[in-house]
Amino acid sequence: FEIDIEAFTAARGIAAPRFGVCPLPPPESGRSRSGWVNGNFFVVPRGAKNSAGAWAFIRFWIGLESVNQAARTCADGGWIPVSAAVIESKSFQEYLRQHPLMAEFVDLAGSDQLFPFPQTRGAMFFKRTLEAAAEEAISHPERSSAEILRNAGLRIQSQLDRLKQIEGAADAD
Repeated sequence: FEIDIEAFTAARGIAAPRFGVCPLPPPESGRSRSGWVNGNFFVVPRGAKNSAGAWAFIRFWIGLESVNQAARTCADGGWIPVSAAVIESKSFQEYLRQHPLMAEFVDLAGSDQLFPFPQTRGAMFFKRTLEAAAEEAISHPERSSAEILRNAGLRIQSQLDRLKQIEGAADAD
């Protein structure tokens, strides 16, 4: 993640801001360490021409062939390993010591309160709005992060109110 921020800011000719990582605070009625995630999925279609090769790659990627190789691959790519054995490996733990922000993501990825993105209009709007707020905070470090997040919250609430109004009108018909 840190490498992505550095590349993002370098490409725009601006200095990388100092930043940290933490979970978004839950609403009073919400769950801590919760959120929406997406992931990568490997699919081997029935009748694939090289299903044995596909399975070999999957075993390699998740660390069944070599925990250490999977740890190096994930560290090199900045990916969160699928396997706890890879996360706990000596080399990946060393990577996390060198990249403490990534360690926060890995810790959060282990939460039992993470769920796949709901495939609804409101959910994707929420996701895109938060991503835009993050990009704005990175691109404009002089702006208040609290204000950026507050504005994102207002846009999200406005969209939720609009969707409730639409649903209410549909129910009335």
